[in-house]
Amino acid sequence: MQQEEWRIGLIMSIVRIIQSERALRLFSWLILAMYIVPIFILGEDSPVLIHDNLDGSQVWYTLLIESGVDWFSFGGVSNGVMLDYPRDALPSELSVITILFLLFAPFNAQAINFSLIHIFAFLGMRRLLMNSGFSKDQPIIYYGAALAFALIPFAPNGGLTVAGMPFAVSAFISFREERQSMNDWLILILLPFYSSFIIGFLFLYIVAFGVILVDKFRKRPVYWPSIALGTISVIHLFTMIRLFYLVYGPADFVGNRSERLFHVDGSLTSSFIATLDFAGRHFFLGYYHAPSEHTVFIGIAIFFALQTIILQRKTPIIQKSSMIIAFNAIIITATSLWFVFGWGPGIYPLWVSILGISCAIAYSEISQNPRSPFDFSKLAPNSGLLLSLISSSFIISTWYGFWGKFSLFQSAKNSVSILGAIDFGRFFFLQPMIWSVAFFVSLRMILDFGKHSENDLHLKLSNIIVGLLLVSQISHLMTLDDENDLLQPGGIAILVSDDMSFAEFFSEDLFSEIESHLSTEETNPKVVSVGIHPSIASYNGIWSLDQYALMYSIDYKHQFRQIISDELNKNEEIEKYFDEWGNRCYVFSSELWSRNYGRDSMMNTKFSESNFPIEISLNTTALSGMGGTHILSAVEIANYDELGLSPAKVFESNDSPWKIHVYHVE
Repeated sequence: MQQEEWRIGLIMSIVRIIQSERALRLFSWLILAMYIVPIFILGEDSPVLIHDNLDGSQVWYTLLIESGVDWFSFGGVSNGVMLDYPRDALPSELSVITILFLLFAPFNAQAINFSLIHIFAFLGMRRLLMNSGFSKDQPIIYYGAALAFALIPFAPNGGLTVAGMPFAVSAFISFREERQSMNDWLILILLPFYSSFIIGFLFLYIVAFGVILVDKFRKRPVYWPSIALGTISVIHLFTMIRLFYLVYGPADFVGNRSERLFHVDGSLTSSFIATLDFAGRHFFLGYYHAPSEHTVFIGIAIFFALQTIILQRKTPIIQKSSMIIAFNAIIITATSLWFVFGWGPGIYPLWVSILGISCAIAYSEISQNPRSPFDFSKLAPNSGLLLSLISSSFIISTWYGFWGKFSLFQSAKNSVSILGAIDFGRFFFLQPMIWSVAFFVSLRMILDFGKHSENDLHLKLSNIIVGLLLVSQISHLMTLDDENDLLQPGGIAILVSDDMSFAEFFSEDLFSEIESHLSTEETNPKVVSVGIHPSIASYNGIWSLDQYALMYSIDYKHQFRQIISDELNKNEEIEKYFDEWGNRCYVFSSELWSRNYGRDSMMNTKFSESNFPIEISLNTTALSGMGGTHILSAVEIANYDELGLSPAKVFESNDSPWKIHVYHVE
């Protein structure tokens, strides 16, 4: 008997140690290290996000370092890309990411940036949850929810644009409650240098400004929150001084975005249907530019939390536990089919149920209190907050659907320049934070339900459910390897991913050979690329007339279009892609576009099924007139002789996925 009691006592002691804040903090840092360390272990053999990263921003920093930062000198040009490319269109010297690339080799800068993003995401979310008035009696959900947010596959080129938002919100809450500290001031001052105003933080500031207006209407003090918002906004605008100079400074510069057009397709009815479809998918699944990975386990947590609200009301029909069990079994089974086997309709029962239950609860509260329809104070603790978070995310997705698809908005964007210049649909950059806080609140509600229940079984079940949801979400993020290659993997996923690595993408040894060959034929070679991202040539020191550029001269776009105009005429989709957007100033191939279903046409490796000869219509006279001397093609160009090109010199190696055909413009 004594031995049995000793064993029970030992187990309980171990449980208490595991649940202690010190142990949880240590365990969280251990998991975070397991997520970060693999990128350093593999080095340049690590898979690094290509989309909007290696194909674009990586080479912008490389060009900036090689051509000179030009500290606070405006109006200069950068060599190595396009012609007279404005220095002010490259990243600012006030960016932390720029400093990283100044101090470290390109891959090391990527890896350190990756690490900092996830570390600050963890610290920021933990700070937000700890300092926002929640009860601190269950530290496991604070650390678990913060860790789940930190492991989200944030876009590395955005810095803390998404990952740093909890820091900003926590500081704003402190100023709003007039308990600000030196740390809050440091957040306001430093965060703008490691995040993007125009991509994400602008929309957080709009929400904060709305909160200040509501507080003012309610006679609440707004002096300090106004000071906080003004301080961080002004600093953020200061970090964009080069962009302001480029847009409003040189009188003779007109950017390529001045001709941007937005599709106005179909009738109002068809665009409305497309809007609802787009908004629904965004609400259920999120968006890769600001991934939240909330669809399954966070969704299940919210689903269970909403049920605790109903169960506490003790409605007669709810007393039938068999109905609850059957309902939950159907939802969880369908969700599992979606998650494991990719069965599309499987996700809808869960999220339709979430919306349905949320609406039912909200309607019940509104009908009981019609004078204050949005006052959920009579609900159980945190229930009103959860409903507000769900509603906020739903409104953001709905707004994004209308902004991105509804024909009236597209017409407005074409007519009003400011609406076309700024994507006001990007409130979705707030959603990863919103869903992560909703995850925390849901876990809190599930634990509270079990804690306050008279049934011991409910207490045990609530602890098991919370533990399983935390482990499942964290495990999912540790092993997440997006099949569309639109997310940056981390943790275990980096070790097992078959995505192209940093070293493979840039293939420095192969392109060193190509560069040497080009120099033997021309004293000042300039190239364009076909079937491969031009950033690869630029990274390897080869002057590229084509590029993925956020801003460049409209005159250059018109000049470059002369090279590819006949090829654009073959495919309406790529013609619109270039003419109506044009940030990817590429030599497109209509055949590769069709073979690869769009933008994957720039990733034709020697193993690609689409890698067989193409015929392409290019104006090589216009190319030569811009100084172009060579074409680097990932596939054989069958009609090279008709284009006035020399026979190809082929370069490949065992260590590179590329087989590059080099054609000289004769």
